[in-house]
Amino acid sequence: MTFFFSPSTHGFYHSDYGQRPPADVIEISDKEHARLLQANRNGEGRIVPGDDGRPILVAQDQPIFGEVVKRKASKAEFLRRFTEAEQISLAEARMKSPQLWLLWEHATGEIDVDLSGSDVRTLMDELVRMCVLTQARANEIIA
Repeated sequence: MTFFFSPSTHGFYHSDYGQRPPADVIEISDKEHARLLQANRNGEGRIVPGDDGRPILVAQDQPIFGEVVKRKASKAEFLRRFTEAEQISLAEARMKSPQLWLLWEHATGEIDVDLSGSDVRTLMDELVRMCVLTQARANEIIA
């Protein structure tokens, strides 16, 4: 039996799969397949595509290309990322726009602000749309 690895699905397929595997599969040896699965089962790491698309083992806590890493900041730290002038503009914009007020409350409603979350991204997009921030500055604040 021949084994394949798909970088797009991070999955293994074999020649007896019965259905067409993803178009990006790469053939790997039975030995390589067995070694990776055993190492993964032993908790030695997780299987991800390497730069060449072939499966490799990385540490469990190591982020991989394309993976979203959650970044958090306290509410106070998040607000300090804005300049004083931006904070004033933000306060004025929140008073004029109930929608922006709600977006702000959703994005900062938790103890910690998830800088990689969709609520913060939506808030920043709205601040750019309302010309409170430039896109570059919005990206800088949540980086």
